[in-house]
Amino acid sequence: MTGAELTVYENTGIQHNGNSCVENISRLQHNCRLRVDVSLGKLTIERIVGVDNFIVQSSRLCDPIEAGEIQINALRMAIKNRLAEGREIGVLVSGGVDSSLVAALIAEQTSEMTAFSIGTDFGDEFDDASQLTEALNKPLIKIMFCEEDILNALAPTIRAFGHADREAVEVGVAITAFCRKAAGNRLIFTGYGSDLINSGLTVDSGIAEDIREKIHKVVDKTRYSSELTNVAALACGCDLAHPYWDPMVIRIALDTCPSVKTALGREKGHLRMAAQRLLPKEIAWRKKTAIHHGNGLAAQLSGLIDSKTSRLSSSNQVYGAILIELINDAIISPFSPMAPSVIFERAIHKVSRNEKFLAVK
Repeated sequence: MTGAELTVYENTGIQHNGNSCVENISRLQHNCRLRVDVSLGKLTIERIVGVDNFIVQSSRLCDPIEAGEIQINALRMAIKNRLAEGREIGVLVSGGVDSSLVAALIAEQTSEMTAFSIGTDFGDEFDDASQLTEALNKPLIKIMFCEEDILNALAPTIRAFGHADREAVEVGVAITAFCRKAAGNRLIFTGYGSDLINSGLTVDSGIAEDIREKIHKVVDKTRYSSELTNVAALACGCDLAHPYWDPMVIRIALDTCPSVKTALGREKGHLRMAAQRLLPKEIAWRKKTAIHHGNGLAAQLSGLIDSKTSRLSSSNQVYGAILIELINDAIISPFSPMAPSVIFERAIHKVSRNEKFLAVK
């Protein structure tokens, strides 16, 4: 790509199927694999298309307690497999059922676990997270993000995702900022992914009788959004583990009857019922708060960006401009990239002055 002229599409959001945000650059789809053969000075590339049954759902598990316990056992095994790597362990907790379950299952298997919770001046979940760590008899390390922490995490997040979808970026920037500031060289476990496979991002006020279509849409979207990638983490020297995104855990969730997932009138009802055996009841049934809302990041980012561009609702444009700056930087100097703060300031400059993005088609 060095020195190439690339065209970025106007839509810099999540691209489905084999597309990317850049013209003439495709991505390998999830049901495909490449076979590359180099012999006798000849390069042969073969694309092999398989059956994509990853998001096929069924109602095989139709008892809420059984379904919840089977999923928890799969989570336990997914965690065990990652713990076998022998790295220093951290877990990011909010005090909700998803991350609390992960923390409890880690604590079953090792005493060497450090719990973290993140917040901003606009909000945090430290009290809820502290309730969990007290129940597990573990200390809690509270990480506060300043303005600079958040803004400097935008470019690495967008670089890792390969797109500039606003919601995805505002979720992902939290974990990127954490990895840059406090993760060290740890393997960091999260509760990310549970809402996708167990509720389709449904909340209490929006429970439908059959949430299969919602689950299908958000799971499929996440396969292309890169929200659960560890690329930004690896660049910081740490790694991420998302046990709910383990293939076996996903399969069990997709084989769980939708009526079970809304047991007792709550999203993830089956998981909450089973979690009561491992967690205090208040934690197991705590109301869902999206990560970028609970820690105040969404509100803070939007306000910060608008104040810097002197324009209302400018986040989408700034995220797109960051993506383009990253691509241009990769073309010009692939081995000596600009600092994230410089990328951000260049994007702000262009949006605030309504400049044309030279790379955009």
